[in-house]
Amino acid sequence: MPNLDQRGAVSKSVIFGGIAVIAVLAAIAVLLSRGDDSGDGIVGTVTVEGTPLAIFPESRSQTAPPPADTEIGKIAPRVAGFDFTEAPQEIAADGKSKVVFVLAHWCENCQAELPRIVQAMNGFEFKDAAGVSPQIYGISTAVTPERGNYPPDKWFTKQGFAGKIITDDADGTGATAFGTSGYPFIVVLDGTNKVLWRGSGQRPKDQLVKEINGAFSGTTVAPVGTETATPAAG
Repeated sequence: MPNLDQRGAVSKSVIFGGIAVIAVLAAIAVLLSRGDDSGDGIVGTVTVEGTPLAIFPESRSQTAPPPADTEIGKIAPRVAGFDFTEAPQEIAADGKSKVVFVLAHWCENCQAELPRIVQAMNGFEFKDAAGVSPQIYGISTAVTPERGNYPPDKWFTKQGFAGKIITDDADGTGATAFGTSGYPFIVVLDGTNKVLWRGSGQRPKDQLVKEINGAFSGTTVAPVGTETATPAAG
């Protein structure tokens, strides 16, 4: 028969062996929950501090101007989350001017717009009132693998998007915080997170630059019948 020390050793071996098995099973469960070839962080966790902005008042008319946006001049909430590498990111009152693009990987209008955004960024065409390039953010939202152009991280990388990214959660909390009505959606913010302008739908690059820069300088006029947006509910 084993002595007391031997029984103790056997007992400890069983305990540690059981812990090791549990750890392996837990690791497997985490990997399975994170998906397949797309890597980690495709759908994130988002927190919002402050009052979400009202839904953007879109006009589907090709002849009538859009309704006035009552959220202009209000302070947008702080939106915090993680990028595709699970590094923390936030859109907050940090003293920096910023432009937020809300994009869905399966949205054809977003697919058409992202290369224009990248081209304007690479050319340093976006400028705030001080002539400085604003910080560009992308919110990857409404992730739906079966709708194509998936995974979104590979899409952003392929297009060469060099801005900061926040991966939205399954409920679209990040997109909702800015009052997103359709994709792509644009929000222009100053350093205090004050809303200078919002827009919905894809635009030619020159118009995109003109509207964003005009928002910073206070000269943007809402165009009529030139944007094409994918409804956020779609």
